[in-house]
This record gives sequence, structure tokens and C-alpha cells, in this order.
Amino acid sequence: MHFDFCVAFTTDFYAQVVKGLRLSCGAFSFIIFYIFDSCYNVPMIYLVSGPDWFRAKQYIDKLIREYEAKQCRVVSVSTDDENWLETVLQYAKQDSLFSEQNCVVLSIEAQKKDDSEDLSEEELQSAKDKKQNLQAIIKAFSHANQELVIWNRGRKMALAGKGAKTQEKEFSHLRGEKLFSWIQEYAKSCGTSISKLCSQDICLADGDDTALLAHEIQKCALCFPNEKITKERLASVSSYSPEFTYFNWLQGVFENNWKTKAITLEFDDGEAAQRLAGLINAVRIVLVSRSQPCAERAVFMKNVNPYWLRNLEQWSANISEQTLEQWFASLVQYDMWALSHRISKQEALERFVFSI
Repeated sequence: MHFDFCVAFTTDFYAQVVKGLRLSCGAFSFIIFYIFDSCYNVPMIYLVSGPDWFRAKQYIDKLIREYEAKQCRVVSVSTDDENWLETVLQYAKQDSLFSEQNCVVLSIEAQKKDDSEDLSEEELQSAKDKKQNLQAIIKAFSHANQELVIWNRGRKMALAGKGAKTQEKEFSHLRGEKLFSWIQEYAKSCGTSISKLCSQDICLADGDDTALLAHEIQKCALCFPNEKITKERLASVSSYSPEFTYFNWLQGVFENNWKTKAITLEFDDGEAAQRLAGLINAVRIVLVSRSQPCAERAVFMKNVNPYWLRNLEQWSANISEQTLEQWFASLVQYDMWALSHRISKQEALERFVFSI
């Protein structure tokens, strides 16, 4: 098998090499193709930090989508996990020609205190150990054929050993014109639009918290599809009604009331976890109530409040059993992802609620 390597290394040459390799057979062809392809797909190390966690998450989500599109398996690890260091380093060792391509996303949970003068001796030692561990990880991945994303949910860390494969991205809070422009771009991504004047109004009301601003825009886009965001429309969906109980919300989910479902964006992670568990239980109750009579069904239904059951049956009357089974499978899947730290409980709930 022969290639003319004297030809200038151009895009056309690379294309001819790939074409020739694809037409050939045997392990040698695969190895040569892998080497050439690797030159154009150098695994990267991304260091993402800054106080604006929402924009940082947007950036990381974009990276994850790109990796998944390349059939790269994404593994999420948190420094709150037990044995997180060993878990991350084991992927750096998977560096043979036939190893599965992975992207490890390591989330560093923020310290409760940012000022080192306020930290105890134990906390200072923990921070020092964590920094040394991160430098060991960066060194290991700098020689590995695996991707790494480190998301520091606090201030930027000064880390040694960063090489050409390392890219740093810091997300500080936006102010003034930059913030107004971001709001307008985010509204466009939600399928709507907002004027600069209205962007200023929403900032006066909600400050520069991009997560909060994004939630307000999302709610308005859901409640007023294909309509421009105005100050009046924002005001109509931005307040959380105290009388808006769990039962009202659950009814809105079953009956697909978009204005009601939009309140999901108001929940913190703790409340989202409770409502996700409640929703899984509610769907389970409806499915069991529709199943054939048996001893297990009788025991389960004996513990269900009749008033609660009547409401659930009324709300789900127009939903087929097949759809409910799909709901239950999706809810369990999202809950498992949340338990493995792949997504948060809030994101799990949002993904389900806005997909049905």
C-alpha cells in the first residue's frame, strides 16, 4: 500500500489520504486513519470558572452537546462525590487506541467562604489538597486522549501545569450594555424578542442574576408564544402567588396548562426534588388504579387518600395509559440522572414538565 507523502500537507491531501484509507482494509489502515484523524481532534482541557454560574453552565452544556454529537460519552463527577479523585483519574488512564472516547465534566463545589482569612485551618488544608489534586488531574489529562472540563463554581483558581491543550473561560457578572445585549440574545434563543428598554426594566426589577433573568424570559416565552416580551407581560408572570399550591401545579402539569407549568422555573433545587418525587408518585398511583385487580394492587391502593385519587383520575382522564407509562419511564430516567449528578433535580423536573 502506497501513499505519496511528498505532496504538500493540504486539506486536499488529507482528504485523499482518508479516502484511500477508507477504501483499504486491515488493522494497519485503521491505525493510520486514527493517527491522521487525531491530529485534527486534539483532546482539550477546559477550565471554566466565575461567579456567573448560569452563563458558565450554558457554555458547558454547549460543550457537552458537541461531545455527544461526536459519540463521545459524557461522565459527570462532583468533588462532593466519594472517591471523586480516583474516579476522574481512572479515565485519564484509558488511553489505548481502542479505548472509548470520554469527556469528564468535573464540578468543583464552591466554598461557603471565599476569603481565605475567614477559613479555618482545616478548611485551608482542604482547599490546598483540592488544588494539588486538580493540578494532578490536569497533568494526567494533558498526556491522555480523553476530554476534560473542570467547572469551578467559585472564583478562578491559579493552577500550575497548564499546557497548550488547556483553555480557560471565566464568567464574571455582566453589567450595563453587555447585560442588556445578553438578555436580548437569550430572548431570541427562547423564540421571542425583547427591546433594550424592556431589558433595562427587567434588570431594575431582578438585578444582574442571569439565572433569574433567564427564568423570567422563559416563563414569558412559554405563556406568550410568538409574542414580543413587554413590561406588562413580564409583570403578569413574574410574581409567585402564595395560593399557588402543589395541587394547582400538579393539575397544571396533568392538564398541560403552560402558564401553570411555567411556575416550575421558580423552584429551587430542594423544592424541585420534592415535586419530582411527588410527580413520580402521582403518575404511579394513576397507573396502578387503572391496572387489573390483584392483591398487590389492593394493598397499594388502600394507602391512597380517596380524595387525592379522585383528583388524579379527573386530571388524567384524557391521558392514555401508554402515555402515562412513557411519563413514568421518563421521570424515573431523569431522577436517576439527577441522583448520579448528571443533571440537577431542578433540571430533571424542567426537562420532563416542558417535554410533555
